[in-house]
Order: sequence, then C-alpha cells, then structure tokens
Amino acid sequence: MNYGGQGFFGYMGNLYQDAVDEQIKTVIEVGVNFIEAANIYSEGLSKLMIGRTMKNLDINREDLVLATKVRGTLGKSQNDVRLLKKHIIQQVDPSLKDLLVIISIFIKSTPSTH
Repeated sequence: MNYGGQGFFGYMGNLYQDAVDEQIKTVIEVGVNFIEAANIYSEGLSKLMIGRTMKNLDINREDLVLATKVRGTLGKSQNDVRLLKKHIIQQVDPSLKDLLVIISIFIKSTPSTH
C-alpha cells in the first residue's frame, strides 16, 4: 500500500491519516489480512502511516501478514542504488521502526545489477 503522496509515487495514495485508518479498517473487516509496503513508497511515509493505523485501530499484529520491500534508489550516492547485504540490513531497522511491529515478509523487490 502506498500512502502519503510524496516522492516518485506521490501521484497516488495522497491520503491523510484518518483516511488511511478508514481504508485499512474497511479492508480488514472484509477479510484482507495481507498488507504490503516498501521503503520507496512516499519516501518511507507510507510505512509510518500503516504503523500508525495499526496503533490507532489497536490491530492485533498476529491478525496480519505484513510485508515490506527493499530496493530502489535510497540516496544520491552510487552506493545507494545497489542491493548489497549492507543495504538490506540498513533497511530492516527503519522498516521495523516505521511499521511499529514485526515484519512477516521482507522482500527483495527487483534483482540487483551489481
């Protein structure tokens, strides 16, 4: 899910927190239990909003499969566009912090060319 409306994916998901809460509440009520995010969705804001929603709605973490992806350009340096062990490790901690929960699945989004 892309929320926050910033960065490369700013053209979609431009919702305020209360709308994100309502949308996730609705999909959970109809049986959706898989939520996916990525470090590049709205420059990380999307993960923060999903984490806040889980807290705001008191969602039981065990009721969801929560996935996040690592890949994409993470900075301006040539070393920020590769997918090395260093980059994967650097993205796990922010994902845990942003989502405020344990990650079920951590996905390598695209192949690394280096």
